[in-house]
Amino acid sequence: MSTPSSGDLHEDVQRMSVAELKDFLTERGVDFSGVLEKAELQRLANQHMTDAPPAPPAPEEAGAAPSEPSSEAVATFMSITGAGPDAAAQFLEMMNGEVP
Repeated sequence: MSTPSSGDLHEDVQRMSVAELKDFLTERGVDFSGVLEKAELQRLANQHMTDAPPAPPAPEEAGAAPSEPSSEAVATFMSITGAGPDAAAQFLEMMNGEVP
């Protein structure tokens, strides 16, 4: 598959709606507050065309220790299920502290 040329990318920007231009700029962290004209949004988009959107946050490291469930979560689980505190804490650790 070929990489689009800068002319193709420029044409894509010209076809974008205002909402698409704003989404494009927001994804790249470009401040466009105060911009009123579509042509100015297009100019900013062309300037930042080769900027990659920021990478999503990295997931927690594999094998990282899970956080301890809160005492409130343990108490809620115990009241719902009638389980003891150790069983409740163990189950909630497996569920990442979320009460199902």
